[in-house]
Amino acid sequence: MGRDDGREIDPELAAAVLAYVAGEPVNVSVMCRRLGVSRKTFYKYAARYAERGLAGFTQDSRRPRTSPSRTTPADADAIVAARAELKASGFDYGAWAIRTHLTEHRGPTREGAGSPVPSEATINRVLAVRGLRELVPARRPRSSWTRFEREKVNSLWQMDGFDVTLGDGQQVVVIHVSDDCSRKDLALHVAPSESGAAAWEAFVKASAEHGLPMELLTDNARAFNGSRMGFVSQMEKNTLD
Repeated sequence: MGRDDGREIDPELAAAVLAYVAGEPVNVSVMCRRLGVSRKTFYKYAARYAERGLAGFTQDSRRPRTSPSRTTPADADAIVAARAELKASGFDYGAWAIRTHLTEHRGPTREGAGSPVPSEATINRVLAVRGLRELVPARRPRSSWTRFEREKVNSLWQMDGFDVTLGDGQQVVVIHVSDDCSRKDLALHVAPSESGAAAWEAFVKASAEHGLPMELLTDNARAFNGSRMGFVSQMEKNTLD
């Protein structure tokens, strides 16, 4: 059983190696078979003990002695500095923006030319280690933005009103009528105020050109829906008649 995990070797194996190096009689084949190691491993430790002493009984790490892709302290400092500069300037200072900034500042005539620009994953890792990583709530998936709409035109109309200030400062109201299925603007009726009469005129204008809808949906403004306020608006009265 080889031990390649960086731990020290079995104490019994170490004792056998010590005895062997000291010149004591050791049946290497029997010992290795009992401990589940190869003869090659036994003699390897014997050579290492003879060369290094007890330190030879510790497995050498398989980790590379050098790591070309490892983030250097200088790179980490550059990432932090770029983040601070972008944030102070009011720009986005996420990993993508930092990487773009570093790329621009490592051109052929600038300091650091030729050195690789850290990846976004590396930048995020450095920021996390330095306590500068700002986590944001996950964005709502695009698949959840499913627009509900009627399948046929004139199945449902929607009506509302909004204020508009004209060039001379006068304020008017635009009554907007649209078809839920096609999203087509059926009427844009301008009136001095949002009233039941103005709403009815917009509805008549739209129906004269496009026919009547099966349903009409409005907000709770007085011009459209007075039932919740204890009265019947002109719009409601005309559509019910």
